[in-house]
Amino acid sequence: AKVRTSPIPAVVIRNDHAASRAFTYKVSVPYEQWMERAILLLRSQECACHGKKGDIYEDKIADGIRLPKMQVSRLDADIDADFLSLVNFIQPAPDKDTLHCITGSIPYFKRKEGQKDGKQLGELSEEKQNFEIYCRLRDVLHDVRQEMGTELAKISVTGYGVPVGNLKKNETNALIRVLKLKEYLRENRLAGRALLDVSWISEDWDSITSLVRKSDMLLKEATLDLINNIEIVKGRERILMSFADGKPYKYLMEKIFPEVMRVDYRIEYTRKPLGATESLQLLRSGKQRALHLNEFFAVAGSYPVGSTEYNDILDLAARLFPESPEANINAAAVALSKKELSKARGYLEPFATLPIAYNNMGILCLLEGNRDKAEVYLTMAAAAGVEQAIKALEKLKIKD
Repeated sequence: AKVRTSPIPAVVIRNDHAASRAFTYKVSVPYEQWMERAILLLRSQECACHGKKGDIYEDKIADGIRLPKMQVSRLDADIDADFLSLVNFIQPAPDKDTLHCITGSIPYFKRKEGQKDGKQLGELSEEKQNFEIYCRLRDVLHDVRQEMGTELAKISVTGYGVPVGNLKKNETNALIRVLKLKEYLRENRLAGRALLDVSWISEDWDSITSLVRKSDMLLKEATLDLINNIEIVKGRERILMSFADGKPYKYLMEKIFPEVMRVDYRIEYTRKPLGATESLQLLRSGKQRALHLNEFFAVAGSYPVGSTEYNDILDLAARLFPESPEANINAAAVALSKKELSKARGYLEPFATLPIAYNNMGILCLLEGNRDKAEVYLTMAAAAGVEQAIKALEKLKIKD
């Protein structure tokens, strides 16, 4: 017989002939297959001290240990291969020419991460600012126009200023700024035939208020009270300049105003759904992130179900669209067909309450040996009209 020993915690007690003592302790040993029909011994050892020999005693507690067999569904041990073919794949609704949008911001006084050379936008002349804004927008549009099936719809550009100086003068300057920037962008054909909308907010008090509220500036609440309760035309800026010896206003000038000054843009475009051939071209060129979910499924559908290409594409779609129920349920179907249960549960569990997931959840529970739970999911899926679930329930009845 094979003999193995394991380190077991010991209890040490001081010997006392005058007293009788009892003690208990509990030891748990993880079960392994070799322990079947093993002998369980309790070994005790006396302490060898004061020149006396310490004896070792062994008491047999159990012989030929037999553990009760766990009851596992017969489907867990020998699942019928036909059940693996009853997973279902979800096809999302067809794409339409949907409107997409890209938004961004060009700061006046905040360098790009890692940028060391070159002036910031706010340090340039107005003409050079227009050129810089144009270049930034052109770069974004380049990526949009590179996508197949896109058509530019609208470009919106909004500048934001701060309350430095006379309000009327700021508003006049903002109007002139809009006209010059719009003319520059048109001359350089930025928008093509798309709508170009340029506007300017001369004093962006909304952003100022928001940034102050998030800041750790001194007298923050008092500053916010002044901003909220004193109208612009009644000297809001002048009162802020004189408040608390001008310290809050100095903070606004140094910390808040540079953050407020920016040019925001919004680019709207439509994109026609691509066919399987065009989608495959994008996928092979490494531009898989440009594909929509339906286009991934179109590419997958061009391969035989269960093929390596089919499985890999659906698995990639789930990773690129982690919030999509359809992508995750389909990736789970692939995992189930290969009996990768842990992977399948990871895909399915976040969407287990959705009717479109019931069938695959039922198959997963069958593979895990939980027939009762499987029948619940399959029954709900059958009620929703899923053919695979109806067939799975019929097979379960036959096995009974």
